[in-house]
Formats: sequence, C-alpha cells, structure tokens
Amino acid sequence: MDINEHNAADVLAPLLEATPAPPRIDLYEAIGTARRRRRVHRTVGAAGVIATVAVVAVAVPLGINAMRTDAPPVVAPATSASATSTPHPAATNAEPTSLSCSEHLLPVPDGVTMAIVGGNGGDPSGRYLIGRSYPHGGNHEQPLIWDNGVPHKVPIKGDDADLDAITSNGTAVGESFSGQTQSAFIYRDGKVSKLRGLTNVGPAAVNNAGVVAGTKNDNSTNRPIVWRTPTSSATYLPLPGPSWRGSPDAVLDDGTIIGTVMPTFDSMTSRTIVWHTDGTFQFLPQPAVPGVTGINGFWIDDVRGNIAIGRAVVATKEEEAFYSVAYDLDTGVATALGNLQFALAAGNANHWLVGSTGHITSPTPALWTPSTGIVKLPTLAKKTDIGDEAAYISDDGSVIAGQNIDKNGVIRAVEWRCH
Repeated sequence: MDINEHNAADVLAPLLEATPAPPRIDLYEAIGTARRRRRVHRTVGAAGVIATVAVVAVAVPLGINAMRTDAPPVVAPATSASATSTPHPAATNAEPTSLSCSEHLLPVPDGVTMAIVGGNGGDPSGRYLIGRSYPHGGNHEQPLIWDNGVPHKVPIKGDDADLDAITSNGTAVGESFSGQTQSAFIYRDGKVSKLRGLTNVGPAAVNNAGVVAGTKNDNSTNRPIVWRTPTSSATYLPLPGPSWRGSPDAVLDDGTIIGTVMPTFDSMTSRTIVWHTDGTFQFLPQPAVPGVTGINGFWIDDVRGNIAIGRAVVATKEEEAFYSVAYDLDTGVATALGNLQFALAAGNANHWLVGSTGHITSPTPALWTPSTGIVKLPTLAKKTDIGDEAAYISDDGSVIAGQNIDKNGVIRAVEWRCH
C-alpha cells in the first residue's frame, strides 16, 4: 500500500479517542516509517523488519565535503543564547552502561487532552518540541510549540494545520489545507507568514536563516522545491531527469539541502541527493552494510550536524528490508547500527535511536544506544497500544518525546527525561 509520510499516530488520533481498541491493520512499519509528510514510500505488510547487523564503520567513496569546494564544514546548528534558559545535561562521548528514563505528560492549552509530537519532533537542543492538539475530539487541529515544556499555540489558518520542523532559534515551518489546496507557512519571531510562489506545497525542513525546503505535490507525486528566504518565491530544485521525483529531508546551516529522489514515482530504487547553493546537485553513494547485498535506497529519518540517521533499504516487488545506518555526510563513512525488531523514528549524532519495539499491535516506545541496546521507555498505561512511539531525541540524549495511549484510550503527547 502507498503511505504518505504523515505521522501514523496522527492519522489514528481521531479514531483512538472514539474507539480505544486498536484498528485491525498493520501499522508497525508505518509508525516507524511515516514520521513526516516528506516522501511517499511503498511498504509491504510486515516485511520491513529491521535486520540485526554488527556495529561497524564502512568507508564509501565520497562524502558531502568531497563534492563541494570552498564550502565551510558542516557543523551542528549553534544554540541561541536564549535557548539556554533551562539547560540540559551536556553531551559526552562516554557511552552509558545503563539509562533511567522518567515520563510525564506535555501540557496542552485549553484543557485539551488529545495531542501528539509530530514533524521533526523538535530542535537539536531539546528546548523546542512541536506537535498538535485536537481541541474538538479530532475534528480540528491546533499546531503547538513547547518551549522548555510550556505550550504555545501557533495560529496557522486552514484545515489539517500542522508543523513539520523547527530550528534551534525557534523558526518553524508548517502547512494546512483550504479545500484540496495545500499551503506552506513559516513561523518566525511570533508571527506566521504564508510562503509564496507555488500552490499545493508542503515544507519539510528549515534552517536558522529561514531557508525552507519542501515539495510541490503534483497528482500524488513530489517535486523538490526551495524558498531561499522567508519572503522569496519557491523555486524548483534540479532533478536528474524529467521523470525523477523526490523531496528534501534537511537544510544545513550553509543552505545545502539533503534529500531523497527516485527515477520514477513508483520506483523501487532511491538515491540520496545533495543540492548545493550554486544550483548544482550530486548523489551520495548508497551506504554499505556488512553482509547485505542489493541495497537500493537510503531513507533519512534525521540529520544532526553532519550525521544522517536513517535506513538502508533493500526493496523488491515482494518485500522491503531495512538496516539502520548513521551516515557521516563529511567523510562518507556509513556506520551500521545493530538492532532487532526496532521501528526507527529518529536519532542523533551519537548514534542513539528512538522509535518503538515489540509486537506490531502493541509497540513499546524505546531508545537504542550502541552500548545499552534497546531500552524500553515507561508508558502511561500498562498495556501498550498501536499509537505508542518515541519520535524525537535531543542531541545530548536527555530529552525524548512522542506519544502514548493512556488508560482511557486517548493519545497523549509525552516527554521522557533520561539520565
């Protein structure tokens, strides 16, 4: 089946409050795969189980800096001074031997209970989280930004309003619909502005300078676009040929855009692409995973600094197999991350992953690190449900966010603090 990358828990939100019992459909891989509305991927039942592989670094021919000249090194976005008002523990290179995580509900305005963490989940520092609430039982959506745990409503007009990404200086992008027409918006300095130039567009990523990358949706296919400034009109990013389709995944601080493209909309093969600020583009090599042949794609779930976290894919007409990988965009080194029965949703540059683990109808939110393996996270109810997922992790690993189904069958936005 075709799954647009809309958060699976988001899709289920209206159903889950009305009907506590989980629907009788397989959304295990959808929860791990459908984090954002960035691309359309094909999934085949439960075939996409992540294989177990050893942790090993494999050098591939080119990294992003090898393909560009006179370009500054790719570095993690700097956190603004105001972002340190509630500091989180500093990241360290020391791997933990054990982790303890506590869970609490994220507050929601107006006494609303149903809410999720969506889009890219939050900024790298853990200060900002994004999501939305459902003030009228799932019939209306209210985009939210949590700033150090304090919720703020973002006034995006239209139906199905949502936020897709936020940066460390609080710049966010989102979208909504008016009838069948999709529009993109940017939120800066407390104000929402509509992004210009094209219709039926959705944002996917933004950097601190306000460069926005997204897609133009034509007949259920995606063409990559960019707004070079918050007030400029959208322009198309170049593609290798007229039938190619795809979408961006991240905008680096220098304006370089990382994305995924396919030769045709329904192709089984995809490529990671780098769009440079001078208008040129180049492919990154497919990541290598020891003992695995036939890798024909790399699906990006997160980009932190120079590290892309995602899944190497072996896709055929019969099935898809996924292998979690951390790809160093500077050096071209791919590190295969060993994990079993883990649906990946997000990660950080330390190769810590979050998502869910367990049975397809009752996944448990989970954290994975190279030294601890899978760490199951606390949940609101003793019995986990199909909407339960950890969807975001901060750079230092101290903040994780996602959603749980509570004992009343309502999906709730939650945060875990780990140490």
